[in-house]
Amino acid sequence: MNSPIESIVTTPKRTWFYFAFNSANFARTTLSKSLCALLLLMVPTYSSARNDDQLDALSALWERQQSEITTAYLKYRRFFRGDVKQLSIEEVEEFIQNANIGSDLENMAVLIDNVMSAPLQTRPPWSIKESFFQGARIREQYADGANLTRVFDGEAELNHDVKNNNIQVYQPGGSRLHISSLHEFRFVPQPDRSLYETDGDVGPSIELRWGPSGIIADRETGIIRQAILRTERGETYKRMTQDCLVTYPGGIVFPSLVIKETYNRGRLDVLELTWIEEARFNEDHPDGTFRLGAPAGSNVLDERQPDRIGSFKVSTPLADVKHEVDARIAPPPGFLARNLRAIALIVLVAIGCAFAWMVVLLRSRSART
Repeated sequence: MNSPIESIVTTPKRTWFYFAFNSANFARTTLSKSLCALLLLMVPTYSSARNDDQLDALSALWERQQSEITTAYLKYRRFFRGDVKQLSIEEVEEFIQNANIGSDLENMAVLIDNVMSAPLQTRPPWSIKESFFQGARIREQYADGANLTRVFDGEAELNHDVKNNNIQVYQPGGSRLHISSLHEFRFVPQPDRSLYETDGDVGPSIELRWGPSGIIADRETGIIRQAILRTERGETYKRMTQDCLVTYPGGIVFPSLVIKETYNRGRLDVLELTWIEEARFNEDHPDGTFRLGAPAGSNVLDERQPDRIGSFKVSTPLADVKHEVDARIAPPPGFLARNLRAIALIVLVAIGCAFAWMVVLLRSRSART
C-alpha cells in the first residue's frame, strides 16, 4: 500500500482535484464562520444601543409625568384588608386573571371573596372615597360625608371623626392613620436611567431590573404595568399592578385599576384594590378644600405638642379649625413678647432723658465760659 505521500505523487490529477475541492470548502466554511462571528459581535452593540434609546425615552416620560399634574380630584372604590387567605403569589395571580376586573367591575367582589379568609358581611365590600390634591396638600373623605375626613394643609394633619364629632390636630406624620398621596394612585419611578437595566421585551412592554426588584413598563406611555419588589435574597414582598389605562385631557395617562399585594414569607398578607370611578386633573378646587371646618359641639384636641396638649369644645360652627386652634391654643408669649410695648416706651423715655441731660450739661458749661 502506498503511503499518503506516495499517493499524492503517483496520482497527481486525483490528488490535486481533492486538494482544490477541500480548499474551497475550507474557504467557504471559514468565511461563513467569520461572517457569523461578525454578526454576533454586531448584535450586542445594536441591542445595547436600542436598550439605551428605550431607557432614555422612558426616563423622559417619567420626568414629564412627575410634573404634569398640579391638581387632581379622584373618586374611587377602595378595598384594604389583612385578614386574607395565605395564598402563594401564583394562586393570587390566577385569581386576578380569572376575575378580569377590567371587563366587569362587579368581578371585583368575586376576587375579594376568593382571597378572604372568611366571608365578608359588608356589601359592597369596599368604601367609596374622594381625594383632592394640590402640591403637598391633600384632602381625603368618604363620598357620603360619613366616617372620617382627613386634611393635610402643608403644615398640620387634621382628622375629623364624623361619627364621634372629634377633631385631632397633629404635626406632619404624627397621626397613626394613613392618608393616600397621589403617588399611590399612579406609581412613577425615579427618572434616573442609571438605576435600571433592560431585562427583556413583552409585546408592547419592556422589562427592567431595578436592583433585586423588577418593573414592566408600557413602552409607549411609560406607565408601569407591574412592579415586583424583592429582598436581596430574591423573595417577593410586594407586587403592584396598574391596569385599565385612561387618557385624560392634556394627554395625562392614568390607571383606573391598581392592585397591591403584600407578602410575608411567600404568602399573601395584605390585599389592596383601588378602582378610580372619576378623575379630573389640573382644574381649580373649590375655596376651602384644604381647610377643615367643624360643626358646633365638636371636640377639638391639639396634639402637636405632646407635652402640652390643648383642647376645647366648638360652640359655633367653624370654617377653619386650625386657625381657631392656633388662636386659642397658641404657646404663651414670653416676657419680652408680653411687655414689648412697655419696654420700647421705657427705652424711648431713657433716650429722651439722656438727650435732655446732655443739653443741660452743655448749656451749663457754656454759661461758665
